[in-house]
Amino acid sequence: MLPSKKKTTITDLMDDPDYAAAWNKLQELQEQRLGLEAKRTSVRNATAARRDRLDDAANELLALGNLSYRFGDATGELQAIAEHLAIVDRAIEMQTEVVDRLAREVNNRICRDARPVYVAIVGKMKAALMQAAEVIAEEERFRDKFREGGLSFVAGLYPLGFPGGHLDLNEHSSTISYWLREAAEHYPEVK
Repeated sequence: MLPSKKKTTITDLMDDPDYAAAWNKLQELQEQRLGLEAKRTSVRNATAARRDRLDDAANELLALGNLSYRFGDATGELQAIAEHLAIVDRAIEMQTEVVDRLAREVNNRICRDARPVYVAIVGKMKAALMQAAEVIAEEERFRDKFREGGLSFVAGLYPLGFPGGHLDLNEHSSTISYWLREAAEHYPEVK
């Protein structure tokens, strides 16, 4: 048997290359942000350790009259990290807007492309439900006629009516009536 040449409908946003690229870029930015947060935490922790060394340096200055220890500029480093974080945060906001826009566009395109396939499924469902409703009505008529004749279900004849009237085409509030109205509203091409 030959493989089907039928086009497979995309059902995942990540199958769209533009969306996938935009999403991956957003993930990279978020990972970059996490790295900057970790670096900021590290600098802050190092700054706390530097404060401990401050006492040692002050004692050295008092004892020797000069200072051989040199401190790094943690404040400047923290400021640079904060500025970098602000830029990354803004880039994340902008990229999120791109991802959201692409998600809407791709989703709309996929839904338009998938509609014929789904309409066919709805058509099959309608046909099956209509057939089921007819058979259930036939079974109900059989039971009613049987009872009207004064008969009981015995000797291996057990009634299996469908409970609750869910597939009663004559009942406006039945599940099948509601479903048929919804199908007619959203898929008028299904006859």
